[in-house]
Amino acid sequence: MEQFTPRRNDTELENSSLVELQQDDNAHQRPDPERLKDKSRNNSRIYHPREKYSQLQNDQYSSMNEPPRRATTKRQGDQDLSRQDSYEDLQRLLDKQAPPVPQGWDYLTLPRRVNLKRVQEPVTKILDDYFEPVRQITYPLAPKGIVYAIGLVFVTLCFTLLSVLVFRWREHSIWFVVGLDVIYSLLFMVLIAKGKAEINEEKKGAQAKCEKQKSKDLKDLEEETKEYEENVKKEFVYFEFINVIRNYSRRLMVRTDMDTQQKKFHYILDEMRDILFQNPKFCVRFLNEEIRNSDIYIEGSEFRRLATVKEIFGTHLALLWMSVKNLRRAQLHGEYSDDDLAKLQSIRKSVLTLTSNHHVITNIMELVNFVLNQDHQRLYTFEEVEQILNNFDCDFNSQTAVKKIKQVQTLYSAMQLFFQRKAGVKKLRKEEESDDDYIGSPQKVIRDPDMVIKFSEIKEKDSPLRVGAQGGRVGRPTGDKRQNENDHEVKTEESNVSAEQVHIAEADDDFIALQQTLQENDDMWEFGSYSENLKVQKRRGMNGQSVHIRCIAILPKIPKQVAFSCYADNKIRKRWDRMIQNFTVVEEDEEKGNSVIYYMVKTPSFIQTRDALLEKKIIKGFPTDGALSIHFKSTTHHNIPEDPTKCLRIDVSSFGMVFEDAPDKMGTKLSWVLHNDIRGCVPKSLINSRALKNPKLMIQELTSACQKLMTNTLL
Repeated sequence: MEQFTPRRNDTELENSSLVELQQDDNAHQRPDPERLKDKSRNNSRIYHPREKYSQLQNDQYSSMNEPPRRATTKRQGDQDLSRQDSYEDLQRLLDKQAPPVPQGWDYLTLPRRVNLKRVQEPVTKILDDYFEPVRQITYPLAPKGIVYAIGLVFVTLCFTLLSVLVFRWREHSIWFVVGLDVIYSLLFMVLIAKGKAEINEEKKGAQAKCEKQKSKDLKDLEEETKEYEENVKKEFVYFEFINVIRNYSRRLMVRTDMDTQQKKFHYILDEMRDILFQNPKFCVRFLNEEIRNSDIYIEGSEFRRLATVKEIFGTHLALLWMSVKNLRRAQLHGEYSDDDLAKLQSIRKSVLTLTSNHHVITNIMELVNFVLNQDHQRLYTFEEVEQILNNFDCDFNSQTAVKKIKQVQTLYSAMQLFFQRKAGVKKLRKEEESDDDYIGSPQKVIRDPDMVIKFSEIKEKDSPLRVGAQGGRVGRPTGDKRQNENDHEVKTEESNVSAEQVHIAEADDDFIALQQTLQENDDMWEFGSYSENLKVQKRRGMNGQSVHIRCIAILPKIPKQVAFSCYADNKIRKRWDRMIQNFTVVEEDEEKGNSVIYYMVKTPSFIQTRDALLEKKIIKGFPTDGALSIHFKSTTHHNIPEDPTKCLRIDVSSFGMVFEDAPDKMGTKLSWVLHNDIRGCVPKSLINSRALKNPKLMIQELTSACQKLMTNTLL
């Protein structure tokens, strides 16, 4: 097993045409330390190249290789032209661009954008005409005809002369000459036929060669295109990986109160560690391309130095805290492999060369004081900035460490204002999302003697069932004289699926698997969340990203036909389901109610948008008489191929729903199972929180839609 060796190789893209301070995703070249001895006046140690991080050539733990990238470094002789940035170029870019910052981000941790120019495109070219060489092979019939005519005249004269000399030209001499001419013509025709046969064989050989070349080029292009598409997907997943780390870093700096949220601080550090170590190849690439040190700062242009200072606060300090904490944990408990320890030590050493560098500290002090001077606040001294950025204790719960982290957060705010004002933006958009959407712990539950589960910390809101209802009964349209709630049948002008029109057929493997999952014992599932009318259970897949959810919900006062139609009828679902966007019916079998649907799923700002292409099947009388079942699973369609430049496609292995009567509640019992893989680098905290939160939101939306559908108010 190859071990990690902390050595750094030069990488490319210093001269990217998309040079932006907020978008500095270029790689960084390591200068020769011997060249720095005369130029550097810093008080930090210069590490030997053998101590720098290097990319693993053969990572046996990796499940995803780094895609090949184009080398775009410009050189003229021994001179590197990729470092010809200037402060004027930086100011010009900042003055012109003023890019919009997505909600939940700022100008220090602006999310990275994918540059697909870094991915090697297919190089095989398909020719317009592969058989042009075959068409160029022709038999020279016209020249042969001229030769034949001239030869025939010459032979005729010779035969005539011979006849005169030998036979004294008698009456039969003419036939002698004609006969010899015929023999000559036949021999010439045989020669032409043989030549044509040889040409035809040559053309067949050339055609076979051209067909082979065409087949080879098509196969190579198909393989290269497939590889390119896979590399594009990996590139988008990698940049999502980067943005998750950057978002966590910002939450440490902006959204964490060290006086009251120290547990949250440690939780985020652990999440950053998990994100790095669960993606070995991405981690290697991240450390090679994103982590900078004093060598890069000293050797860089003014623009590159400013970008390096930005990254110190954008990600490096948070990663430094993570590495310090986990190196201490490894020292006490020995939980990490040698390769993981080398990565942690590489992060720590690289960041410390920056935070202890005289020039870096001076630059940070000048930028921070520039903002503070504009706001008429007290300025920082060099010694104060140096003390704040260094000497972090591994015990981040100590008063000294908490105080220093709060001071770093203050510096972060000032630095963010500097870059924001340089971009010409006065105020960022106010954040509306809370940390509870992404960072949280499982709900604590208390079991009473009757096994009734109640939340111990969260008070349930009023049920949407009470909206528009009087006396515990759902409101009905004026003039509705039906007495039984189960008499409600959804019949709208748009509706094309009702309970009586559902296709009756034998259950296939998907529905049988759904039935088996619903019948599994509770011991095989983890308790998720419980309320009076909703039970959620979950378990995780082997890859950590797939989620398996089993839920049972009761919808009081709502007939099963109504609830069923909300999902079975595509036109109705499109009007009420707010958890999805761009709902489109790709194919539909109105007789059976089956269809292929496409939609996009809402995601947080730091997560790439997801989409889904699903096959929907409907069956009646399964798994019990009177039950109505729907099943969704991922499929493919030539009209809607996966496009990773826009969305990552969710892999839905199974999403099955069973609608049954609930007589005791005069409503519907809804049971469903969901097993999907959201793909990409999504934090486990987000997966866990959404796995427990989405079923509750789904039932609330479905209940509201059913009430509106029964009262004809669903717009």
